[in-house]
Amino acid sequence: MRKAVLVVALVSAIAVAVPWVVAAQTPPEDQALDRIERKYGQFEWGCIDNFCDGPKFQIETPADVTAVDVVVTVTISYRVAAGHHGFAILGRVTDEPVAPPNTEPLQGGKWTLPSTGGRTATTTLTWFVQNLPAEGATHHFILDFVGGSPVAGEWVAETNKAVVVAEVWSAGR
Repeated sequence: MRKAVLVVALVSAIAVAVPWVVAAQTPPEDQALDRIERKYGQFEWGCIDNFCDGPKFQIETPADVTAVDVVVTVTISYRVAAGHHGFAILGRVTDEPVAPPNTEPLQGGKWTLPSTGGRTATTTLTWFVQNLPAEGATHHFILDFVGGSPVAGEWVAETNKAVVVAEVWSAGR
């Protein structure tokens, strides 16, 4: 009886260990080349001059890859006053010396942020760009919020927190 229990335990241990060892040695088939994560604090929507941009971040591409696909996911906590709405746009900077910088919107477009009645809401938005030139290039991005207007001396829209996750993949994977 003891031998039977020992054999069953040994066979069970091998059955569990072999797939784990094989999986640990096999590289993932679909793995991002790079991943960045940025956190931003409070941001009021609206400016009285052209020097007000939203949160900025950059992606550096690998030198040994000619083109990449980039997927950006943004989770925001925001509030918009009753009767108002706003938009979130993610753009790749194409001309930085001008103020505000010229940007090219990523696919996914302009996301509508409906009124929250002045209460805080949370949403997750996704944008992407395909076949972005790589070979060690650095690309700059701006997350911008449009909308809101000053009411009784305060802005009717603001972002309390934004978390940006950008993943860089080999183009055409």
